[in-house]
Amino acid sequence: MASSSIAIIGGGLAGLSAAAALAERGLPVELFERRDRLGGRAGAFWEPTAGQWIDFGQHVLMGCCRQMLHFCRQTGLDRFLRRYPELYFLDPQGRTCRLQGVCWLPAPLHLLPAFLRLGFLSWEDRLKTLRGFLRLMRPASQPEDLSFGDWLRQQGQTSSAVEKFWTPVVLSALADLPERTAFSTTRKVFVEGFLTSRDAYHLLRPTMAWGQLLDEHLGRQLAQEGVLVHRRTSVRLIDGDRREVQGLVLNDGTRRRFDFYILAVPWRRAAGLLAPNLVETIPNLAQAALLEPGSIVTWHLWLDRPITELPQSAVVGKSIQWVFAGPRGERSGGDASSGGKADLPERFHAAYPAPLREENCQTNSSSDGSNPRIGPPKIGGRGYYYQVLVSGTHALPRSSIPQTVEEVLRELAEIFPATKEAKLLAHRRVHMVEAVFSPRPGVEKIRPGQKTSILNLALAGDWTATGWPATMEGAVRSGYQAAQIALEHGGF
Repeated sequence: MASSSIAIIGGGLAGLSAAAALAERGLPVELFERRDRLGGRAGAFWEPTAGQWIDFGQHVLMGCCRQMLHFCRQTGLDRFLRRYPELYFLDPQGRTCRLQGVCWLPAPLHLLPAFLRLGFLSWEDRLKTLRGFLRLMRPASQPEDLSFGDWLRQQGQTSSAVEKFWTPVVLSALADLPERTAFSTTRKVFVEGFLTSRDAYHLLRPTMAWGQLLDEHLGRQLAQEGVLVHRRTSVRLIDGDRREVQGLVLNDGTRRRFDFYILAVPWRRAAGLLAPNLVETIPNLAQAALLEPGSIVTWHLWLDRPITELPQSAVVGKSIQWVFAGPRGERSGGDASSGGKADLPERFHAAYPAPLREENCQTNSSSDGSNPRIGPPKIGGRGYYYQVLVSGTHALPRSSIPQTVEEVLRELAEIFPATKEAKLLAHRRVHMVEAVFSPRPGVEKIRPGQKTSILNLALAGDWTATGWPATMEGAVRSGYQAAQIALEHGGF
């Protein structure tokens, strides 16, 4: 075996970014992914009814995600990104408030005029919100167990400002409620996302499914650069002594040995893959397995007509939180050559254990025609595609979460009247129970670093200590850091 060979266990964004960084240096890399497709929680599944690849949920970049944007440039994914310099907020009556920076004002003043025009907030709420931002820019030392909700109360934020502005942003970014998120982590969201630069708040979305780009485009590129990608290959055990890893054991019993190992799997699985004596030498790794997950429900809808011209909308005062308009329901490239079904990430809601099964799609008309809004079972290229998101469902009262597609459509009709005339062609509900980890107060103390006490082992994943919450940016940062540790180990 060639010297300085590197094994990466896990084909999510953390593992892929590490592989891309190492392949760029010409090092021999093998990546092991237990599913049939790359992407991890940013992966996609084949939707047979619509005939296209669909992300498990909508993954959005912001202009402040500098390392993720660098990763996209490095791998050529940037040419698939579309930038949106305007954010749209919809009040319960469907009135639109636009948040857009002023180009001639420096950060953080660039958003001041737009904040003053947020009509869904009273003037008192707007001024209180702006005062909150000013204090976030100059934070005093705060206790580690302080929640962002506690901080908002200390600052005298009104209940309506918390309900209509602070909470929707926290739910969108962290999939949890302000009273459950750490002040330090949540502060970073607002400072990095709104105040650091004039383009920090910009949204960037790909023109096709992230999971398709990561698996097909990036997977092909990594293979061309010499990375051996082993799909459907599970690692049973990473073995070794307290000083170094001595090899990994695959599910079929095969033993493989490398010079360096990067473990890039979700926080629930990491400790279970390592031999017990290795786990004992890595502070916080066992504790990290206990990080509380945050869940996100995504409703994928295909309608027979457009219901809005807005590319994305943050919804205020409703059960639904975001509406994203996607490309029309045509094939967005690729095919179902891998069997038409992608393996799913861990911990989907039990009511939807296999979102790719036809019987869960609920697209057939009733026999008596009593539901004319349900269209034919195959929609081909005729549908207009929308994603409706509800984040933090683990922390929200059940009564505040839409349980049926009819409830979702009713709320859409209240803000987008064109929905009343639209026919539902198909829909899919995906509940990712472990979409992210919840950034509860005190969590930062137990997130392990990428560098471990094991000489030839590094960790990667958005759950490691990156300084960022569970985001694509955090995953890529961890992958790059793990790759740098591998390079230093090999003396490059």
